[in-house]
Amino acid sequence: MNIRSIGRKAFFDIYFSSPIMPQMLRIAMSDALSFNPAIESSGPRAHFNFSKFRKLKQNSGLNKTFKVIKDLKTDGNHITEKLSISDLIQLGGAAAVEYCGGPYIDIKVGRVDIEDEHYAADETNFPHPEMDASEIRAKYQALGFSDDLVVALFGYRTLGFLCNKDSNKEERWTRNPWNFDNNYYEEILDRNSPYLKTPSDIALIKDDQFRQWVESYAQNEKLFFDNFSSAYQKISELGCKNLLEENLSYLKY
Repeated sequence: MNIRSIGRKAFFDIYFSSPIMPQMLRIAMSDALSFNPAIESSGPRAHFNFSKFRKLKQNSGLNKTFKVIKDLKTDGNHITEKLSISDLIQLGGAAAVEYCGGPYIDIKVGRVDIEDEHYAADETNFPHPEMDASEIRAKYQALGFSDDLVVALFGYRTLGFLCNKDSNKEERWTRNPWNFDNNYYEEILDRNSPYLKTPSDIALIKDDQFRQWVESYAQNEKLFFDNFSSAYQKISELGCKNLLEENLSYLKY
C-alpha cells in the first residue's frame, strides 16, 4: 500500500482547507536538521514533541502546525495512524512541496520517535537569516553536503514568509509564496527585486562557489527540483537506520 496515494492524501486534504504548506516544510526541515551536542545525535526524531525544541528561535510560530501533525496521527487514516510522528513530519514536508507544484520526493519510513527528553535536540541547523557564507558551508559540509545541495536546500524559501516581530510584518522572498518554483534564485540575483534579501541570501550570491549554483537554479528549474529532492531526502534520513520504502505491504491490518 503506497503512502503517496493514501498517506499523502491526508496532508493534501489539510492543505486544501488550510494553506500551512510553508510551515509544514519548515517543521520537517528543522526536525531533520536537529542536533543534541550533549549526545552528539542528530536527525528526524519528532523533536517537536518537546518544549525545549519548540521554543528555539528558528521554530517560532510552528506550534499550531505541529498540533495538526499530532492530530493527523490519531484522526487521519489507516496509514497515518501506523506511522511515527517523525515519519509524518517528513512526509508532510514532502507533500507540501508537491502540493505547491514542486517535485515528488520519495520518503522512506520507519523512523523511531524520541520518548525521553534527554535525547531531544537542543539545537537545529535550520537555515537562519543571519548566516554568512563560512557558517553556511561549515554547518552543511559537516553533514556531508556539497555546495550544490546546500544552495538547493535554501530553496525552501520559495514558499512562505519571514515574520519580522519588531514591525509585525511578514516579508516574502518570492513573487508567489504559495508556489514551489525557482523564483527564489531569480529574485536574489536581481538587484532591483522588491522582495526580501537576508544576510544569508546575500551570502549565497557573494560567495563564488555558491553563486554559480544560484545562477544554475535560476536558469534551470528542473535542476533545482532534482537537487532539492536529493537534499531533502538526505536530511530526512540523517542518523536513521533500516528505513523502508514507501510500499507498506509489511503493515498488518
